Amino acid sequence: MLNQPVNSVFDIESDKIIDMGSTGRFRLMFVFFCLAVLSILGRIGWVQSQLQAAYLDALNITTTEYELIPARDGRILAGNGVLAADEDLYSIEVHYRWLENPVNEQWMSQRLRSELTREERRDTKLLMQVRESRLQQRRLLWQQLHEVSEIPHDTLHARRQRIQNRIERTAADVNHRRRERLRLQSGITDPSYPESLPEAEATGVLMKIASAIRDAVTTPPRQIIDNRIIVREEEDYHTVIRDVSLAIAAEIRSNPERFPGTRVTVATRRTYPHGTLCSHAVGGRTALRDDERKQLDPDTQLAITNWVPRR
Repeated sequence: MLNQPVNSVFDIESDKIIDMGSTGRFRLMFVFFCLAVLSILGRIGWVQSQLQAAYLDALNITTTEYELIPARDGRILAGNGVLAADEDLYSIEVHYRWLENPVNEQWMSQRLRSELTREERRDTKLLMQVRESRLQQRRLLWQQLHEVSEIPHDTLHARRQRIQNRIERTAADVNHRRRERLRLQSGITDPSYPESLPEAEATGVLMKIASAIRDAVTTPPRQIIDNRIIVREEEDYHTVIRDVSLAIAAEIRSNPERFPGTRVTVATRRTYPHGTLCSHAVGGRTALRDDERKQLDPDTQLAITNWVPRR
């Protein structure tokens, strides 16, 4: 047997101890490994020496977002009477992906990937069943909102459509400006051209390999013009029903399985049970003046218009 000590392989005096064969493929693998390592190191060196300032500038850019925080004031009493008090206002907000019609396929695919394992996703029948279940869940959501709020279906549909139209216009404007900027940067005059940086055709296998290595080492990642930007409003909640009762808000909060993609927000409204009684001492919360409103950004102006009560 070959594994016995008496085999000629273990005979030290034999001229044919082990036939190593050709080492050419190991040398070739070593060369390719060295080229890959050199390409990575070259790219790192290029980023550190040439693109470091650009990356640092991008990191130093700060963005400012305004969030409306409702003010809550205490009660003003006169004996046993309440002259001024804050009243809670409950509103129902729905995530854009749950009100968008038709459903966003990329969002649906992400949900299916997060809920199913890789083996389950290979089962086409199961995949279609889960997809149909999620679509049915979207339809039931609006049926449940109709029943709990007693708002007609047509009214809810009209509100959904207004929100979607506004966000689609915003997204279209943002992506249009981005495409025009990339075309101007790359010098493309044809508006139908899909990419920002055209490539010259390299001839020959060695030239193509050299061109690919050069591009990987010396050029930053290219941006494709047709890549669509997802605006913030597409991944946010939007108010569908305002000023609902505490019972409705509690119903929605206590049954999240019936109202997926929905949340309840709370704001306040200043009320004066006795009207203008003692208004010279109590004061009043009024809307902003026009000159004060113009100093705010459009989002804050819209939020204040929706929430600040007018006396």
